[in-house]
Order: sequence, then structure tokens, then C-alpha cells
Amino acid sequence: MRSEIIFGLSFTLLYAFGIGIIVSVISAWVRSQKLSSYLKKHKISRWRELTGFGGATGMSNTFKSFPYLFGSLDEEDENIAKYRNEIKSRLYCCLLMCVGLVVCLFLSAVTAPPPENQIMNQQDAATERTDFGRDGSGP
Repeated sequence: MRSEIIFGLSFTLLYAFGIGIIVSVISAWVRSQKLSSYLKKHKISRWRELTGFGGATGMSNTFKSFPYLFGSLDEEDENIAKYRNEIKSRLYCCLLMCVGLVVCLFLSAVTAPPPENQIMNQQDAATERTDFGRDGSGP
């Protein structure tokens, strides 16, 4: 009974963490778009540097964006610092939810009730043992 409660709770938390990961990723993406538009308006050279990929600008370049996000460039601008902190907090939240998802997945695997056919086989085996006499002969 207790393992069924833990299984149900961990399975429910799997859905909650999954939804939380999706919401965190979308929220971080929205904040990154706001940061990109702010950079495009106020610091066009930095925007070109971050979005440039093979001579074209305006594209998403993760290899340049993440070092900028976690680096110390443009810290004097309060708006950029605010956007960067918001994005980082969403990404940390996503990472924390991924860890929680793995823990709940482990708990649900450990506390999962046995499959129905296994329960039926155990009940059939118990019935067969009680149907026969001590000498193994049938009823």
C-alpha cells in the first residue's frame, strides 16, 4: 500500500517536473529574445557579434550566446544584467527540475507495482498448491 502511494506521487511529480521544464525553457527563450532585441537597439556591434554565424547576422548562435550569458561582458548596463540574471535563473530552475525528474523516475521504477500477469501467476501458483493433497495427487 505504501509503495503504491509513493509510486503514484512520484509518477505525478514526473508530469509536474516535465511541465516545469517546458515552462522554464520557454520562459528563458522569451527572455533571451528580449535581450537580443535590447542588444539590437542599444549595442548593435555586440548583437552582430553574438548573432553572427558564417558572415550572416540575426541568427541564433548558441556557441557565442552561452559564454556571453555567463561571462562578464556588458555588466555595467543594468538592463543587460537584469535580462541575463533572469535567463540564468530560468536555466538553473530547468536544471533543478531535470534532477528532480530523474529522482522521480527512479522512485517510480523502484516502487512500481508488479504487472498484472505476474500477480495472476502468483495467485494461480498458490491455488495449485492448495488444491493438491500432501502426496501430490489431484483432488
